[in-house]
Amino acid sequence: MLVELVEEISEVVAIMYNKSLTTGDIPNDWKLANVTPVFKKGSKSNPSNYRPVSLTVNLCKILEVKP
Repeated sequence: MLVELVEEISEVVAIMYNKSLTTGDIPNDWKLANVTPVFKKGSKSNPSNYRPVSLTVNLCKILEVKP
């Protein structure tokens, strides 16, 4: 979806990225994640057979820097 809207959002995204990099802060909404349990294997009644998967904002993933 971002690729389809590149003309409309590129300037705003660039401003947000530059502000985040300059100040060291990111928007609060980008810090939130929806965590969903995904079944691995074994008994579905055992909670340890699930792994958490967090769904975050794609723009935040792009900005994320690994040391």
